[in-house]
Amino acid sequence: MKLWILGLHDKINDNNVVKYSGYNNPYNDGVGYVGFIIRAEKEDMARKAASEKEKEFSRHFGGVWLDPKKTYCNELTEEGDAGIILAALKD
Repeated sequence: MKLWILGLHDKINDNNVVKYSGYNNPYNDGVGYVGFIIRAEKEDMARKAASEKEKEFSRHFGGVWLDPKKTYCNELTEEGDAGIILAALKD
């Protein structure tokens, strides 16, 4: 099993990703979750798990987690610099 981190791209454009920060994300409207850390064998399995969880919140937006143009899904490894991987604020 592998760990995967999934999140929303900041702003989607047909040609590239244009950065916005925080609550300016155009996919924040209607999407219940803004990120996941999921244990799965492959990326497509992680994306499917995120999609299914999103459908519990909003049946219309589960597909966003299946679309690499709208969301990222990167394998988490022990490689890289020390730092925070997840910080979650209580609403």
